[in-house]
Order: sequence, then C-alpha cells, then structure tokens
Amino acid sequence: MRITGTDRAMFTVSANAIPALQLNQGESFLLNIVYRPTSEGEHHANLTLYDGGLPLGQQINVSLSGKAFPVPELETLTATDATNLSDYSYTANWNATLQVIDNYVVTRVRYDGDDTESEELNSDTNSLDIYGRTPDVTESYYVRSSRLGYLSEPSNVIVIPGGAGVVGIHGDQPLTIGAAEGGFVVLLDTVHTNLRVYNMSGALVLHRASVCGGETFTLPAGVYVVTTDQALRPCKTTVF
Repeated sequence: MRITGTDRAMFTVSANAIPALQLNQGESFLLNIVYRPTSEGEHHANLTLYDGGLPLGQQINVSLSGKAFPVPELETLTATDATNLSDYSYTANWNATLQVIDNYVVTRVRYDGDDTESEELNSDTNSLDIYGRTPDVTESYYVRSSRLGYLSEPSNVIVIPGGAGVVGIHGDQPLTIGAAEGGFVVLLDTVHTNLRVYNMSGALVLHRASVCGGETFTLPAGVYVVTTDQALRPCKTTVF
C-alpha cells in the first residue's frame, strides 16, 4: 500500500501490507487510517493497494479526505437555579450560549454523607429534567458546552440541599473561603463541623471533623466545592 498526494503526510495507515493469503481465503482485514491535520481546511490524499501480479488497471485506489477546524474557544457558561423541584426530580437550567456548539454536558453530583456519585448527561437545550432525586440527599450540578470533542470550563455550581430549597453557589454564606498559595484558607467566626471538599467529578478529596477560622488546607491545582454542616450554601474555590 502507498499513500500519495499533496496532503499525504497527514494520513497514516496501521499497516503497509495486507497478507494475500488472508484476502484469498475471503477473510476481512481491518486497516486503520489516522488523520492528523497540521493546518485548517480540507485535505486530500490517495491510498493505492497494489501487488506485483496485478495489472496497473486492477490496482485498488481509495480517495482519502479530511477537514480540520480551528480549536474552539468556548466561553464559561452560567448555571441558574433549578426549577420544577419535587421530591423525585427537578429541572437543571443554565444560560444558553450564542457560540456554535455540539451539545451541553451537565455533571450531576449526589452527596450522601461521605459517599458521592456523579454522572454526565447531554442536552441539546439550556435545560434538562433530572430524575431519581432523593429528598434527603444533597446534590448539585454544573454545566459545560462541547464542541469537536473540546469542553468549556465548568460553570458555577448549583446546589439542591436535601430537604431544603434551591440555592446558588454565590450569595451571603456563613462559610467563606480565601485564597492561599497551593490551597485555600477557611474564614469563619465560629467552629464548623464536617468540612468536606469535593472535586468537580464529585469525589470527596478532604474531610475534617471540625474546622476553625484561619485554618489553611493544601490541595492540587483544580476547582473544588467546600461544604460544612453549618453552611447551607457550599463554596466553590479554585486552587492554583
């Protein structure tokens, strides 16, 4: 096999030859063709399957083509309060983007004590009905846009407290988080119990039975959600 054409360097095959015996016995052969563009736009090449015993006119030619798009620069979305809240479901909402995207990706996280469960759901519109809610279990959601396999940065987090109404991540909070090098500092006037820190996948990465104002915690770079028993509104913080 050989690849020819101006853009041939952008196309590679998983094998340079196919065993004749395999084809003569009627077996199939899986040939993977990888397209790695180095510039935007359309690219073309030609794949030729040939053999020393084949006349020129019996060679097999396959046209290869691909189109490369620029890497999308996706804006960060804004999640808004959930609606249609019931004991068993709610509707997640966010502001629609004016950018060209393939779909929205909603990450739903359920916090049941020290256990968390997360799932990703796709939506073609700027809202999504979420089912399977348990009234006494707190959960949250955030949203990203998707285009050509790329995802935007996570939106703000909307939290649905177990047995309570719907609140956003911002506003007056008894729990305040301050920036610290390689982590964050807790700003409190009183002692809070059961400080929990979750990453954006919903995994619990830190737990303390109690915490006082001024305590500093070190974490890997990333975005986290911080909760305590006394804070009805969890805090979102970014560690650099």
